[in-house]
Order: sequence, then structure tokens, then C-alpha cells
Amino acid sequence: PIPAGIIQGTVDNGTTGEVLPKTEVGLRAFTPDFEETLTLTTTTDVDGNFRFDVTDVPPNWIYIAGASFGGLNFSSGANQLSRDTASLDMPITVYDKTSDPAGINIAQLHVVLEFTQDMVQVSQLYVINNVGNTVFVGTSGDPTQGVIEVAVPKEAQNLEFLRSFGTMQSFLPANDFIQTERGWADPLPVRPGEGAQTLLVRYLLPYKSGMTIAHPIFYLTSTSTIILPDAGVSVANTPWVEQEPQAFGQSNSTFRNYVGPSVPAGETITIELKGRPEVVTDTAGAAVVNRDQTTELLIGGGALLLAAVGGIFLWRFWQKRSAVDDEAWEEEPQAETGVSETSETSPAADELIQAIANLDDAFESGTMDEAAYQAQRDQLKQQLTAIWTTDH
Repeated sequence: PIPAGIIQGTVDNGTTGEVLPKTEVGLRAFTPDFEETLTLTTTTDVDGNFRFDVTDVPPNWIYIAGASFGGLNFSSGANQLSRDTASLDMPITVYDKTSDPAGINIAQLHVVLEFTQDMVQVSQLYVINNVGNTVFVGTSGDPTQGVIEVAVPKEAQNLEFLRSFGTMQSFLPANDFIQTERGWADPLPVRPGEGAQTLLVRYLLPYKSGMTIAHPIFYLTSTSTIILPDAGVSVANTPWVEQEPQAFGQSNSTFRNYVGPSVPAGETITIELKGRPEVVTDTAGAAVVNRDQTTELLIGGGALLLAAVGGIFLWRFWQKRSAVDDEAWEEEPQAETGVSETSETSPAADELIQAIANLDDAFESGTMDEAAYQAQRDQLKQQLTAIWTTDH
């Protein structure tokens, strides 16, 4: 164990710039299996500072500090102590709440289409920015009444919502979406930042040549793209502009891709499809969709659109989130016992740790029911365990 360690920081308000004195701060420690092993509380001093002293703690514990403000939970990043660095600075930034959606915009909207003989599966990825310095809690001011709204065509079948707390390869079912007068809404508040929230909406529509997929977009959308298999179907209407065909992932298949302009808030997005899809078959001769690796296409399409429109800010954001599972933990042998000491987690593990912390915050704030919370937390833990097992 590490004989003694210090975990400290400051709680400040990112909206007003003020520090928060006399505010309760909690510290949680987790094992590599993300089982909670330690809970401590303290109160900030008049300058908003807090400090925890820990003794005889395992070097592989993961720490997260958190505080509540305005009925919402906020946390620091996740970090670990080491024998070389037995002191951690873990600041916590909280924000005021707002019901004004002015700071919300959709950085990118990606639409992936997959075909069977008589149906088209539509997958729409919303990368959402909050450019303000407040937490958006929905126009009603009550997150349980819905925050970010999305619309789907009236004919949509098998509607499914998914949410990503970190990497775009870690989507989890979002069964807590709320139906509203004009669509559906995610009940999770949106905190400030680029790519603050990532939502994936999936549904099926009956397919026929000449059909139109149309629904309103409720927030300013900077850029949009459509990706579909190069298998007999094309996008026929303006303002979509076709780009060079592309191949994504390990497949030799090519895909048609189209780029659209900015969409003002409240405008309707319209996609007109023409052609007969060429349905491929599996080894048993059964008809299957042309492509079912939707996440791969979404990521590939994102990179493609960025190259086309020069979205440098989001490219940097995605680089930060990109798959880095190959980067192993830096391990330092423990002289006497031979047990390795972990000084820091891999970036991929950091994303999942933060995702679990965000999920915990959502549950504790009452915006998720317990069954959905436990199911999603178990999935994230399994992904985290798999990364740690590989890294070790």
C-alpha cells in the first residue's frame, strides 16, 4: 500500500467564476473492477479548497471527487495515486442551470442508411455542443420533462435510442427517453463543452423508390452527412451534394456519401431516396442488410465529413476520444513484493471510468430508473474490465 496520500482541489463555479466555500465534497475510491471501496466527505474552506488525507491505500485504486450544486452532481476527473506522486489535484467545476437553449447546437448530424428488400434502417447520430457556460436542463427547467429533443418520421418503427458517455464505440441503450408533443427528449442535462452529448436514434421505415425521410431539427445544425451502401439506391434531392465513394473499416464494400449544409433551428431535414437496393445474402442464403456495422460507418463518416468541410475543432475532439486501447498502462515493479504499481490509467480506461461516474451522477440526480442504471453500469464495467485485462 501507499503509506500516505493527499487528494485536494478547489470547487469553483464555471458560470460565475466564483469559488464555493462551505460546500460538501465527497471522495470515492474504486477497485479496478469498479467496486466502491472508500467514501469520505469534507467541506470546502472559505477559499473553496478541500483536502482528503488517505493512508495505507492500494496503488491501483481510482479516485473521483464530487459535489452537488443546484440539484445536480458534478465530479472531477478520475485519477490514481502513486508512490512517486502521492498527491493529486482534483478540482471540481460546477455550473448554474439554464432553460434557455441558445447555447445548444448540433455540431454534426450523421445519417446512415441500411437496406433490406422492403425496409430501410435509419441511424441518426447527433453530436451536441453546449457553447454556453451553464447546464442546459430543458426548456421547462425540469430535466425529467425532457432536455434535448429529437424528431422522427411518423411512420418510424422499432424506435431505439442510444447514448454515449465517452467514446463513440460505447453506445448504451437510453430507455429513459420521454415522448413530447413534437418528438422525443433525453432527460439528461447537457453540461458545457464541445461534443457534450452524443445521441444515436435508430428506426425502421418501409422502403420504396421515391420515398422521402423528413422530420424537423430543433437546434442549429452546423453540418450533416448521409452514408449508404453503394448498392442501387441514391439520394435524389438538393441540397445534398454527393462526394467521392468511400470504403470504411475492414470491408471492401464502397459507400455513397452526401454532404449537406447548415440547418437552421426549426427547419425540416428531407432525404429523397431513389433506386432498388441490391440485397446481399448470408452463407445460408437468407437476405440480410447490406451493412450492419453502423458504428464503424458513423465514425468513418464523421472523419469523411470533417475532411470535406474542414471541421478542425471537432476533429481534435475526436482525436482526443479516438480508440487508444493499444496503449498499455505504465507499470513500475514494486521492489519487495513484485506487485506492479499503476501510476495512471490508459486514456480508453479513463473514458469508461468517467462514463461510469457520469452514469452514477445521472442516477443519483433521479434522471434514470434503477433497472436501466444497473444494466448500463454493468456493461461499462465489463468494457473497463476487458481493457484492464488486455493492458495487464
